[in-house]
Amino acid sequence: MAHAANRRSTLASVDANQNYGQGSAIPVPSSAIKAVKTFGAAGGYQPRQSMLPQQTHQPRHSMLPPSQQSALSQSQQLTTPHHLGQSGRRGDAGMYASRQSIASAGRQSMAQPTPNHRKSIGGRLSIAPGNMANTASSSVRETRPIKDKHYKNRMGAAVKEHLERTGFTMAGWDLNKGVHEPTQSAFTGMFKHIYSTCIDEGFKMGSDGKKFEDEVLTLMKEIKYPAADELSKTKLTAAGSQSNWPYCLAMLEWMVNLGTSADHIGAGPVSRVDEDEDLQSLFFPYLWKCYDRFWENQDTYPEEFEELESCFERKNAAIEQELKQLQEEHEKLSAELAQYTGSATPLATEQRENEMLVGDVTKFKRYHDDVLVPKLERTKKANERLLDEIRETEVEIQTRRHEGQELQRQVDAQEMSAEEYERMATERDRLHKQLQDLADLNKKSTEDWYRLQLSFTNKQHAVEKRIRDFNPLAIKIKLFPLELASGRVLHELELSPGNPSTMLLPGIDVKGMLRPRVEVLRSHAASQYRDASNKRLHQQEKLEEINERVNTSKLELVEEETKLRTLREQADEAAKTSAMVTEQNANDQQRTELSINQADSSSRTVLNQAESRLGDLRLKADQLEEEVERKRSRMDDEMLTFVVLLSKMKGDVANQLREVQAQVTLKSRDD
Repeated sequence: MAHAANRRSTLASVDANQNYGQGSAIPVPSSAIKAVKTFGAAGGYQPRQSMLPQQTHQPRHSMLPPSQQSALSQSQQLTTPHHLGQSGRRGDAGMYASRQSIASAGRQSMAQPTPNHRKSIGGRLSIAPGNMANTASSSVRETRPIKDKHYKNRMGAAVKEHLERTGFTMAGWDLNKGVHEPTQSAFTGMFKHIYSTCIDEGFKMGSDGKKFEDEVLTLMKEIKYPAADELSKTKLTAAGSQSNWPYCLAMLEWMVNLGTSADHIGAGPVSRVDEDEDLQSLFFPYLWKCYDRFWENQDTYPEEFEELESCFERKNAAIEQELKQLQEEHEKLSAELAQYTGSATPLATEQRENEMLVGDVTKFKRYHDDVLVPKLERTKKANERLLDEIRETEVEIQTRRHEGQELQRQVDAQEMSAEEYERMATERDRLHKQLQDLADLNKKSTEDWYRLQLSFTNKQHAVEKRIRDFNPLAIKIKLFPLELASGRVLHELELSPGNPSTMLLPGIDVKGMLRPRVEVLRSHAASQYRDASNKRLHQQEKLEEINERVNTSKLELVEEETKLRTLREQADEAAKTSAMVTEQNANDQQRTELSINQADSSSRTVLNQAESRLGDLRLKADQLEEEVERKRSRMDDEMLTFVVLLSKMKGDVANQLREVQAQVTLKSRDD
């Protein structure tokens, strides 16, 4: 924790001896003002310095006398709590919280009580600071061309648009005149309305008992209006004059722009709505809250982590639910696809039916063009001919009628005898009988025509059936396609009633075109038949030869079967003989096994005796080896003793030799 505290002290430490100039208008979060303990260089805990710079001009302690330094320290101790207790109407309450609607009313203000005891009623969140101690007097002069006509019109248009949008009204209010040539009461009403809608909805002017102009100056300095020094009580009490109105209008336009800019500030990550597509947005409120806890001198964040985990669990549950729905939909679509692909599609059935209907339509069109249209033409011609005959007959009847009337008048004028009357009656009967015979003949001719028409239709159907049977056979034997003399290619035969001479398409001659090809095919088929017959004869001869070979093989097979029976009899006799020999061998084997068993038992007895003797011999050998080992060790000891004595004797001899040599040397020297 000491290390963490030391690390954090570098984030917020501020030199207390620095001489800060003009106070910054940037709002500072309340978390940055908190004091925490940090580990100092001397090893003790010291209060963490605030990230908020001092708002007043402070001289360096090293440049002041000791008495002034002590007085300054006392004043700082007295003003420090006041700095740390700023109102919520500062920037951290308005800038870091989501700004409420301008025209909303009735919502409770989140602003803290201000030092000057202003009443905060329901409304939008305040963006106005409420601490005069942190506000330094501005020395900025007005740099905007507020007295320029065009600029003044633009400021007036902005204020006018805001007043119209927020619904400002008062007694005797004229919007155009009130913005450009306002009265003092109109300016007072506009200021109160604009300050309430743009700066602090919960603020109520006049609650402190101050005059209007004094309170306006105080408010403008609190919200750090850059040109606050340009304002004065004189300008505010006579705001409608030509010389004072540009400054007052510029102040109103600045507040309108400030409120409009605050309206466009988006929500922070804590109050921002999560985006379903972006899972990374879940980390923003988590990091924000962890950072606040970090400034509270905490290094672990279990509650924030649990909240983040629950958010991811909700997201995962929604994703799993969506995935489950997609899987169900996929299974449903797969089953539907299998149903469509597993059976014949309705499209194929409809296509076959469509092809059949198209063929029927083609046949009907051909029948209409080749049969009905010519028949209709013939019928029209016959009708015209009959009409002509009828007209001629009517003319002839009319003529005959006139002639009959003339003859009747002549007859009536003449006297008729009985013979003439009898002759005329006989002639009438003859003509009537002749007419009856003609009617019978006409009826018979009509019946014969119907019979011939029916017979023709039946024969036509029979010919069509034969042609339908002929076409695939002709295609099979490659008689079609057939190229005509006109260059047209004939793929199949078709009846054409429009050509009554042959009932085929024009230019087709079966005898002249198809018969030669049929003859060629027939001759080719005949040659193939002859070749096949010759091949059949050749194969027949081969078959006869094979049959002769088969008969010969059968005779040989009979002879071989006879030999096989003889060999089988011999094999049976040999089997009997071998059985007798086998039985005799088995008896011999039993006797041999008996003798082997006896020999085995005797050999086992001898072997056991030999093994017992071997054990005794091994025991004796072990004893002898132990005795030899003892003798060898004793001999080794004796040999070692002998070697020691020998080496000792060698040393003694060497010493004696050296003594003798020394004596010889001494003696030789003496000589």
